[in-house]
Amino acid sequence: MVEVIKTEKYQRGTFGTFIKWAFIAFNVVMLVWIIGGFHAASTIEVHSNAERAGRAIGSAIGVASLLTLWVFGDVILGVMVLFTRGTKVIVEKSIERTSPLGAMSTSGGDFSKADELIAQLKRQQAEEVITRQPQYARSQSGAGSTFGKRR
Repeated sequence: MVEVIKTEKYQRGTFGTFIKWAFIAFNVVMLVWIIGGFHAASTIEVHSNAERAGRAIGSAIGVASLLTLWVFGDVILGVMVLFTRGTKVIVEKSIERTSPLGAMSTSGGDFSKADELIAQLKRQQAEEVITRQPQYARSQSGAGSTFGKRR
């Protein structure tokens, strides 16, 4: 028995691939820039409390500016990545499964067990459908609901 598994994928064009890699590169560059800024600020030599306060304030302003730039860039490039994701392609993959009927020899013409196996498979499918019913269903009266009620 062959089972077909379908998966959805988006196939990008050349421009979409460029935008996606630009988005990834932008994030890497911003991360390196912030880490480099922290490193540069930590190597500044200070001699007084005023210089130490100035270094802290300047570092905070610099990091806040870089984070703001990062967020705006990510929003703009992220929207472009979303819009250039391409067309949806459905990929089908066939998987060979062994069947209970596979052991039977059809060349002999003996189909007496086939009807029994088909009936057994139908019963199993019916049981699976019954067991898939949601177990979290609540009663129609709503007596178990405590949302918004004070105790």
